[in-house]
Amino acid sequence: DGDLIVTLTGSLTIRNGGLKFLEDTAHVYSISVQTGGTLAFENSKLWTETNLINPYMKLTVTVSGRLTLDNSIFAFPGTISTSSPATVLVENGSVIRSTESDVATIYANLDARRDNDDAPGLTFASSTVTFFASRVEDLYENESVGFTGAVRQHIRLQGTTTFTAADTFLAIDFCCVTAAVDTHNTLDLEGTSRAFLYGVTTDASENPGTQDQWVRAIDTAAGTGAYVYRWADVSVVDANGVPVNNSDIDAV
Repeated sequence: DGDLIVTLTGSLTIRNGGLKFLEDTAHVYSISVQTGGTLAFENSKLWTETNLINPYMKLTVTVSGRLTLDNSIFAFPGTISTSSPATVLVENGSVIRSTESDVATIYANLDARRDNDDAPGLTFASSTVTFFASRVEDLYENESVGFTGAVRQHIRLQGTTTFTAADTFLAIDFCCVTAAVDTHNTLDLEGTSRAFLYGVTTDASENPGTQDQWVRAIDTAAGTGAYVYRWADVSVVDANGVPVNNSDIDAV
């Protein structure tokens, strides 16, 4: 019930537990990790309480220090944003996702439900960000009438950010030429940011049935770069299935 501020000399580790924010529309709080500070979650969870009068579910997390998730869960709507010289490490099965609460029982208004049933938006500015064997699920989507798009829909890399993801699910998608802006999620690169993606999977459930209807899941501006790598386990054998030694394989 209040703000959490990790100062430049501070270090806070949440281990084998959780951190819950109690907010209503008159009491809105946030997390701030200042340059030099460290906030770590180990086998733990961060979420917002909904069993309140006039609950406010969104949480704003800003980081210019260090944030780590190790086998941990962030489950709330809102935003996570970083600025230089922040470092973020998400690993070992960690998940960034939507709330586990049933928003239909919290909000009578349909637009409010649609605005609170997704994961936090991710914006990384001039930071070093690494995901290992983890998941980013439920990126923001909103099918309300008149919705024209929101920055929370996309994983945004800005400035000089270096983003590395290995064996990780990102809920970006290739949907679609004919769709409105309401459901499309991308990895969006600006400035001179770089993305290195190793064995990354995306949200295939939203892909159109034919690839001629696909649109980009990764948007790169001039000066940026996204590098997509796939694992390959290749054996070279002769007609009898015997391995051929000293073979060369070229992938183009």
